[in-house]
This record gives sequence, structure tokens and C-alpha cells, in this order.
Amino acid sequence: LWHSSIFYKEDSLKDLPSSCIVHVPGYDAVIDLSVWAKEDGYYLARSDDGKSQQRLFHLNLCKSLGGDSPCDSSSVLCEVDDTETKVIKNLANFTDTNALTYSQEKEVIRLSYP
Repeated sequence: LWHSSIFYKEDSLKDLPSSCIVHVPGYDAVIDLSVWAKEDGYYLARSDDGKSQQRLFHLNLCKSLGGDSPCDSSSVLCEVDDTETKVIKNLANFTDTNALTYSQEKEVIRLSYP
């Protein structure tokens, strides 16, 4: 979701949840990643480098995993087995201290959890 000062007063942007909001300098834009959060569950991500066995992950953005995920209820990212019923490793928990940054040079947005 893009916010611009054309539609929002500067004061109203201060009320947005900062943990999933990034201000993009030079574009008069604010990007809100929380709109990509799955409300009642998670997204399934597969890693496949073509060399080793595929790995499966349950993930969500800016919100803890939900639904039938076997992962910890505070998790935003965990690795699961091929049946998606057993946790291999919890990789990141949802906290209010996550960092969302924008690299103007590379035009990359990075969301990281402690």
C-alpha cells in the first residue's frame, strides 16, 4: 500500500504502525507492508536451489503465523517438514522491534526481525 502526502496529512502518517512502514525518500511515498499479511494463516514458501532437497517454510509479513501452522504462535517464519505438520526450526518471531529499511541506491526494501 502506498501512501502519499497528496492523500494523507503528515500528522496522520505518524499514526501508522511503524514496524511495517517505510518512508521512501525522494518519491513522497510511504510503503505499508502490513497489507501483505495473511489475516488467518500463512504463506507457504519453497526454497529450491536445484542441488539439494527442497525446503518448506511458513511465513507471514508483519503478523504472526496463524491457521493450522504447527509453528509457534509468535512466529513469523519457520521451517517445516515436507508434510507441513512438524516444525524443523523457528526462524523469526513477531516483535515490535523489527526493522524495515529502504536502500535508495539499490532500490531494495528489507524487513528484518531480531
